[in-house]
Amino acid sequence: GVQWVEIATNSGNLMVACCYLPPKHVKEDDWFELLESEIIQAQKKGAVIVGGDFNARVREAADFPPATCQGEPHGLVCMASNTARKSVDKGVSVDERARRLLRMCVATDMRVGNGRLLGDVPAAVTSVGHGGGVNRAASTSVVDLFLLCPRAIQMATQLQVQPARLGGSDHNSVT
Repeated sequence: GVQWVEIATNSGNLMVACCYLPPKHVKEDDWFELLESEIIQAQKKGAVIVGGDFNARVREAADFPPATCQGEPHGLVCMASNTARKSVDKGVSVDERARRLLRMCVATDMRVGNGRLLGDVPAAVTSVGHGGGVNRAASTSVVDLFLLCPRAIQMATQLQVQPARLGGSDHNSVT
């Protein structure tokens, strides 16, 4: 599911969403289509940040079209939001869910903040799960992602992953 919060700031409204997509979601395409629609609506109200556990390993794959900045009047915004990301999550290939998430980013002009924002280069491990069950080896991954529109990237000062886990979670805290 997705939960939205609208925050009034001196720089305008900030639309923040928190979401969770279970590892095995039957109607995944519907979920992404709904989120994409909600992001487009939220962008009409202000800067947008979407954070959550997408259970998708995007690694360092592109989240914007290569020619995005050509002729762009806001060069500094474009430069900051179109820098390549770095990630420690190199063990697993980009799967179909991650590709779907990246296509949504391109369609909505959102960027993955992990591995791009100060304090998280390269993107730190956000999940220290058990690889799908207690009898399997522990796995580490970057599946808790923060998507930002270019205006929100300008507002963001840093992203930090902390090894503090609350309530027995297998996910690290992110500030």
